[in-house]
Amino acid sequence: SAVNAAFAVEAMKRNKVRCVSFAMGGLDTHNSNYRTHALNQQEIFDTIAQLVRYLDMSPHPNLMGETLGAHAHILVVSEFCRTPQINLSGGRDHYPNGSALVISPLFRSNFVYGRSDPDQLLPLPSGRFSDGMRPIAPPDILATFASAFGIDPRRYMRDGEVVRELLRSP
Repeated sequence: SAVNAAFAVEAMKRNKVRCVSFAMGGLDTHNSNYRTHALNQQEIFDTIAQLVRYLDMSPHPNLMGETLGAHAHILVVSEFCRTPQINLSGGRDHYPNGSALVISPLFRSNFVYGRSDPDQLLPLPSGRFSDGMRPIAPPDILATFASAFGIDPRRYMRDGEVVRELLRSP
């Protein structure tokens, strides 16, 4: 993961790419969750923190006096989440509810949107959408991300609504 992150930043510094994607593994803990999961999570979050530090220290290739960090937008997602309950093997299984981490100068910082029920089984409604009160969903995150860059998500997505509360005020 760290090598992938370093390679991504080097490619951006050299003005070779504007967008990168890479995978970070280690969270598919169907057994021994208490033995390995916290360490795996710490490694992933340490890698993200180092990536942000490196971006903040790296000069932008085209904007004099600017850093890559001032123009970088990081979206961390997973294809699934983990069950709130521990299974018989001491692990957690796949679960349809999840979360996302957004690090971007276009999004509000130190802000959490959405919450779980007291048993951490289901997401609670987080806002009013065109179909009523409901939890935020992955298409909403993607629509908001696209909108932050001035892209009309309706042109490219059939689902998802822009959540203005996530964005910094212009």
